[in-house]
Amino acid sequence: MSHAAQTPSSGNPRAAKRSKQSYECSIANLEFTVQHPGGSASTRPVRATAMSTQELTVMHRGFVYVGSECRVVLPTREGDERMSLTGSVAECVHVEGELHEVVMQFVDPIDPRHFLQLPDTAEFQEHGFDPLDLTGEVMLVDDQEAVCRLAPHQLRETRVDLAVARGVDAALETLRSRKPDVVLLSLDMDDGPMKRVLDRLRAGGYQGPVIGTTVTDPTGGRDAILEAGYCGVLIKPFTKEALFTSIAKWIGSCPSQSDEPIYSTFRDDPSMRDLIGWYLQQVTAATDAIRKAIKWADVPEAQRMCRMIYETALGYGYREVSELAGESLRQLNTTNSIPAALPMLRQLESTCARLR
Repeated sequence: MSHAAQTPSSGNPRAAKRSKQSYECSIANLEFTVQHPGGSASTRPVRATAMSTQELTVMHRGFVYVGSECRVVLPTREGDERMSLTGSVAECVHVEGELHEVVMQFVDPIDPRHFLQLPDTAEFQEHGFDPLDLTGEVMLVDDQEAVCRLAPHQLRETRVDLAVARGVDAALETLRSRKPDVVLLSLDMDDGPMKRVLDRLRAGGYQGPVIGTTVTDPTGGRDAILEAGYCGVLIKPFTKEALFTSIAKWIGSCPSQSDEPIYSTFRDDPSMRDLIGWYLQQVTAATDAIRKAIKWADVPEAQRMCRMIYETALGYGYREVSELAGESLRQLNTTNSIPAALPMLRQLESTCARLR
């Protein structure tokens, strides 16, 4: 089975960025499985419309939450083999009716040539976003001088403020004055077992997401790292692309989110114009408060702001935001944890920024 590649359109800046490393395609009836936040899973046939080393774009009937784990079964370009690829939902944009454009981000990079008929000269970047989209505070905890020197160099093209701590004791000292959005914590130091090291950071007051970095092959061990409380695994030595992908979902706005504005369904009602303008100011203040709550792991404040948006957005014509705020609130209530609800909170934050 062959799939002819076409030149992707570049209607907006984000599409232009994506067109540099993705190819349009049309592969119908793919088996696509999503693990929903409530614990249930669903499998539906989808049609793939674009592919890159890191992402697959599909047309999906039904809304799915950003951060949800997912799996797709792709036929090779010869059609004689089928490969199961895992990843997470990086973006979900409503198209019409029940139809949504869903972007799946793979756990491990792929070579699109295995699935599409592409020229040997086709070039792909390993990340589907502009480094300038990465903004926030990150702390690297590692006792290897080479790693501590290389990471700042790898992040030089971004707007990330990186703090480097050469060991857990130094990290605890740094946490007295800083609250990073995410911590990269080496599991190869002599500071003790991975669970004990993480517990020391938690006892020191840091409740945000922690990514474990290790030279150990995580096959069979990734689950143990995640079960110990880490939000992700980054294998050393890591490329800058792997570093970007690892921290992207935890800092700033999700880079793959659409830039398209979201207008109130009451935009053409003159009597609602001033009310909508006032409400958008309230939403801006609420998202600022959510951002601060994330930074300081303030679950009650995040719950209060999500509840406000959930209870009011629909009345002002923003159904999508109301649904996201409701799911964010549900996750906060269920887990009582900012890290557990963080992907959903980030999606809510970036979606609110698009309201007009």
